Formats: sequence, C-alpha cells, structure tokens
Amino acid sequence: MSLKGPQVKYQSKLLASFLLVSVLSSVLGLSIVYIDSRQQLTEEMRERISDVAATTAALIDPTLIEKVIATGSENTPEFKQLVQLLRRARDANISTSWHVVSLYVMTISPKDNNQMIFVADAEENPDYRVHFGESDQQQDFSRILQNLYAPYSPSNFVTDAWGTWLSGFSPVFDANGKYVATIGADVSESIVKQMLFTIVKFGLWGLLGSAIIGFFSAHFFSKKSSTSLAVIGESIKEISEGNISKNIELESGDEFAEVADGINRMLKDLQEREKMKTSFARYVSKHVLDTIIRTGASKKLVGERRKITILFTDIRQFTHLSEKLPPENVVSILNEYFENMIDTIFKYQGTLDKFLGDGMMVEFGAPLEDTQQELHAVQAAIEMQQTLETLSARWRSAGKPELRMGVGIHTGYAVVGNIGSEKRMEYTAIGDTVNVASRLEQATKSMEANILISETTYNAVKDVFECKEVGPLSLHGRTEEIQAFSVSPRQLIKSN
Repeated sequence: MSLKGPQVKYQSKLLASFLLVSVLSSVLGLSIVYIDSRQQLTEEMRERISDVAATTAALIDPTLIEKVIATGSENTPEFKQLVQLLRRARDANISTSWHVVSLYVMTISPKDNNQMIFVADAEENPDYRVHFGESDQQQDFSRILQNLYAPYSPSNFVTDAWGTWLSGFSPVFDANGKYVATIGADVSESIVKQMLFTIVKFGLWGLLGSAIIGFFSAHFFSKKSSTSLAVIGESIKEISEGNISKNIELESGDEFAEVADGINRMLKDLQEREKMKTSFARYVSKHVLDTIIRTGASKKLVGERRKITILFTDIRQFTHLSEKLPPENVVSILNEYFENMIDTIFKYQGTLDKFLGDGMMVEFGAPLEDTQQELHAVQAAIEMQQTLETLSARWRSAGKPELRMGVGIHTGYAVVGNIGSEKRMEYTAIGDTVNVASRLEQATKSMEANILISETTYNAVKDVFECKEVGPLSLHGRTEEIQAFSVSPRQLIKSN
C-alpha cells in the first residue's frame, strides 16, 4: 500500500499551517513590540527634550535675552553670546543614540499677543536658521501660549517647513518672576525611527528563526502523524467499500491510537448491525429497522407475548373496480394510495406488517414499546380516511374513480416476533387479537362505518375522541360477541 499521496498532501498542509501560525504570531508580536516601543520611545524623548529645554532655560541669563529682545538686532554682542550659549547647550546633548537637532529662543510678539516670534537659533546653516522676529506659520503657538508659564511638550510629532519634530518648551523668568521668553528644543522624527529600526531588525531575525524552527518542527510531527493518518484513512476507505471485517492496528500511543480504537469499536458495532440488517431487513419496513438499529433493541425481534393494537384496512369493492380499469391505472392508483397511507402509519409510530392485496395489516406497540398505542392507532385511522378523501377528490377531478376504505382496530395480547423458517421468515403478530381486528374491518361494510374499534381500544381513547356505540357484534369465526364502536373520520385529530 502506497502512502505517498495522502502523506504529502497532509504534510504540506501541516507545514503551511505551522509556518503561517509562526509567521503570523511573530508579525503580531513584532507589531505589538513596535507600537509599544514607539510609544515608550516617544515618551522618553519627550521627557529628555523637555529636560534639555528646562536645563537650558535655567542656564541662560534672562537679562541677556531681555537685551537681545530690546535691541532687536542680530549684530550685537549680546545676540552672538546668546547664540553661542544655545549651541553649547545643544552640543552638550549630542550622543551616539540621540541628539538635539534644534535649540532656539522664542517670545511673545509685541505686535500680537497671540503670536510668537523667534529671538535666536543655534543652527549654523543659513538655509535652515531662523532670524530674529520671524514666525513659524506652521507651528501651533496657541498650545505653547496656553502652557506659557510651565514646561510643555506636545504629545505628538509636529510637522513644519523643515521636517517633523518632537519638541519641548520651557519658560524663562527674570528675577522678579516675570516671563521673558521660551526655550524650544527639537528632535527629529528620523532619530526615533533609527532607534525603532534597530528593534525591528532584531525582530525580523527572530521572525526568521521562528519560521525555521517551525518548519523543522512541522516536518517532524507531520511525518509522524501522517503515517498514522494514512493507516486510518486506508481503513476508512475499506469500510466505505463495504469491508468491515478488518480492524486497525496502530501503536502510536497518541490521539491517533485513540481514534483507531474508536473506529475498531465502531466496526464491531457495524458488524453486529449488519447481521441484524441481513436477517431483519427481509420482513420489516425501513422505518422500524432504522429505529431498532438506532436504539439497539435487537431483543424486540424475538417472539414474545405482549399487548399490541392491530389495525386492518381494506378498499371497498376494489375487485369490481379492477375489472373496469386497465391494470396500469389500477397499479398507479394503488401506488399513490399506499404511499400516502404508509406515510401516515409511520407518522404515528405504526409498523406496516404486510400488504393484503388492496389492504394492510398494521401494528402499534411492536416491535417498539408504545404506551399510547391505542391513541396512535385511532389517530392514524382518522388521518388515513381524511387523506383518502383528499385523494378521491383529486382523482374525481381527473376523471379517475374514487376509493372508499374500511378500518378495523382492536387492542389485546398477541405473540409478536419471528415467524417462519431459516429460509423464509417474517416479523408478524399471531393470535385472537389479530383475528378480531380483521373481523372488525370486515364488519365496516355491513355496519356502513368507516372506522370500527373494539371495546379495549375504546376504553383507552374515549376521553379523546367521540365514539358511537354500535352494539355487540357477532364476528365470523368467533362464538362470543364483541362490543364495537364507530369513530367518525371527520373529527379533529387530537395531539398526544
């Protein structure tokens, strides 16, 4: 037996699943780490840039700033001194991991209290340096003004004409506590990205490593599992082809072994059921067979004396009707008639014992126990008569003959079980109960009744259905009379 096909297919799926889970888990973890790291780095940079602004604000003499603001010129010694102080403070915060890109002084514009202007900038490059009196139109000064008297750092990066920055601001006060200016410090977003890239780089190496480990792990376990799975699959294939005689031998010691044991138990059960079906399917309906197999009530098949309710039906004057119609038409009508009647019988848990020409023998309470067998038998009889009326109306409109049916029902004890020989056997009921039900059906013709029930059946359903006493009847073949009752098929079928 070759295992290559299913083994490769299963291993491929398992390998792909392992790799997918590994990669997705790593990507998810890397994403979480990236987001968390970005947030932590941003908070750390905000604290550091705010410290730089605050430290610079504490080191610079506010009088020097006041002189620069008063002169309003960049050509004074005071202005140059202030720029040198800013550059020294900026350079003091340069390290291998980060550095302040821009350090500057701002103050409130004397022309507009809602606007701020630059006083001095530590930048050496003239293309990027701002000059005294200039205003950054893209900067959100309203927030700086709202936090004018305390250190402040925007929670998010700010984009202006020179790039994207994380900024920190700290006020400068004179000796009297009067506001003089604000020290601003900027760190470029690219520095944060460089630090994050290092984290991502190690994360990608981890992602690659987990994928490699996942691949070899999946290969090992899938090869081990696929062998067991192939054996089980081959056995299931044989079962589907009808071979239920061979057990699965698997000693893997894992869940596959448990599955194999379960399948072996199922095979044993199937073998027992197959024996039952072989013998019982010859003489009972599929309805009863399925129920017996489902409940495992095989003991119900042996002969036993028990209480049952027998129902007989017969189509009136069917012989005369058969003489007038072609055989094909007779068969067509009978097939439609029996199909509807049998559906009703099964609906109320009845067992179709046998067809008697154009009649039927039905049992309630066998082979399965039914505590409401009398009720179910009468319900079935009423619905069968109502169904026949519907069929007859349709046949009449189609130019076909109508049918009328008599039903006899009796409850009593009978021997129920296998009757016959090893070569020919049927499941049926025998005894006086069967004879009485048959005679009641025959009496429906002389009594002009649709449904006749015996007194034992009547006692069980008298509180559910309206029944009319028709008096004691002398039945053919019996010395004793029997009390009989008629049931109208037009009354409502009561639920259980």
